[in-house]
Amino acid sequence: GTHYDEEELEIKAPALSASVKKGLQGKVDKHNEKYGDKKGKRVTQRMLEAVFRRGVGAYNTNPSSVRPNVSSSDQWAYARVNAFLFAVRTGRFRSGKFDRDLLPSGHPLKSDKKD
Repeated sequence: GTHYDEEELEIKAPALSASVKKGLQGKVDKHNEKYGDKKGKRVTQRMLEAVFRRGVGAYNTNPSSVRPNVSSSDQWAYARVNAFLFAVRTGRFRSGKFDRDLLPSGHPLKSDKKD
C-alpha cells in the first residue's frame, strides 16, 4: 500500500465526539487500573486519542483496505485502539506494527520514528 505519514492521518481525522472521548477515557482508566504501575505500560487519554484519530484518518484515506465487515470509521478506529492497548499490555503487535511512536516511554517496542 501507499506509505503515508502517521501524523498526516491525525490531521485528516475530524475532532473526536464527546462519546468517543468518553469511551477512550474508560479504556485508559481500565487499562491503567490493571497495568498502569508497570514500567512502560501506562497510557494516557492523549495517546489513545491520537491512535483513534489515525485510525479514522486511515479509514478515510484508504477505505478499500478496510475489511468489509467494518461499518464505520469509528469502529475501525476503536479496533486500532484495542490493538494498540494489546501491544502495550503484551509487548507485541498481533499484526503489523503501528503507532509505535505513541507507546509509553519505557515500552520495549517504543520507537521515536514512525513506521
